[in-house]
Amino acid sequence: MLNILNQQQPKVRNSVELADILREYLSVFLQTHKVHSHQFKVINSIVNCRTSRLGAHVDVCDHCHHLEISYNSCRDRHCPKCHGSKQAKWLANQIGQLLPVPYFHVVFTLPHLLNDLFICNQKRLYNHFFKAASATLNQFAADPKYLGGKIGHIGILHTWGQNLGYHVHLHFIVSGGALSADKTKWIQRRHSGKYLFPIKAMQAVFKGKFMELLIKDRAQGKLIYPGDLACMKHPVYFADFVDKLYKLEWVMYAKKPFAGPDQVLKYIGRYTHRVAISNHRIISANDDEICFTYKDYRDNGKRKVMRLTPVEFIRRYLQHILPCRFVKIRHGGFLAGGYKKNLLALAAELLKKVNSHYKIAKAKLDAVGEAIMKECIVFCPSCSIGQLRYQKEMTLQMFEFMEGIK
Repeated sequence: MLNILNQQQPKVRNSVELADILREYLSVFLQTHKVHSHQFKVINSIVNCRTSRLGAHVDVCDHCHHLEISYNSCRDRHCPKCHGSKQAKWLANQIGQLLPVPYFHVVFTLPHLLNDLFICNQKRLYNHFFKAASATLNQFAADPKYLGGKIGHIGILHTWGQNLGYHVHLHFIVSGGALSADKTKWIQRRHSGKYLFPIKAMQAVFKGKFMELLIKDRAQGKLIYPGDLACMKHPVYFADFVDKLYKLEWVMYAKKPFAGPDQVLKYIGRYTHRVAISNHRIISANDDEICFTYKDYRDNGKRKVMRLTPVEFIRRYLQHILPCRFVKIRHGGFLAGGYKKNLLALAAELLKKVNSHYKIAKAKLDAVGEAIMKECIVFCPSCSIGQLRYQKEMTLQMFEFMEGIK
């Protein structure tokens, strides 16, 4: 049986999607705002995602030979329709990189005073943000007073709040143990408290490391100050700006350690490929306002409705389009690319010697991994037994012809 699906839609679909808003109101937005080439490329991908403009592909069931024809996805990381499958595959790849030890969740944030400077120097300052946060974690881990070794951590950049405002922050998942500096033993954390390292001390160190990078860039002329930031070219004004930043409290927070790596996977799965706004949050759109839901964390996470003009909605959304080829998920410590293969295997072997429950914990982790792998499988909607396989040899034109002669 032949079944043509324009796109695989959820059972409940909002009448308005992000693509509809961009398609309808971008021309109005361009009357008063500029959009650079990379943003145009992202917008074009989202607007054309799962439409005839991107073509189509054929999937065939390997059991009953049922055929599915679907419009292609844009696969852009900012698209609310495309992040789900990428998230499942990414999680499946992380199974082998987690050890059966407690993990901590640490969040680094920046003062809103830096927002305008960040928006104009995104790639450089996002990189500095990662570098300063990662270096802070590594410094405390290397201190014998806390662990005295090399930890493993995964950092994920987010730039938005629930109301689409510009709120730059980093989520880090940090191993509750470390590989010793001489690589001869696994060092267990010395306490079972909420924090792996003292938060107040980390705040001060992180602030110092980031400000050092910022001031160095200023001295080397690597920052740009367009528009209202032009006054920061003056040394006196910039010095006053730096002084204000040092006086502010740079907020960090940590949550209780996860019960196990399986909870880590479930938790970071909600953060890795999340986009600024998903389609299910959009309620309605017209020439006067765009309505969408958000959680107000200042009011105990109560769900509310935000109303923005189409121009303001698009302006806020475009702030969260990351620079071209920017890596927003990064591994550090013994999970860093150059060390991962050898150090991770070594850490696992050394952990077995100090953890009597290693085999049980590893078995639980593997079971979670298998469950995630199954989520990546697309089963046939007809027989529910076979898997849908991409068919390279068969073209859309062939099936259009077959459908026409039925």
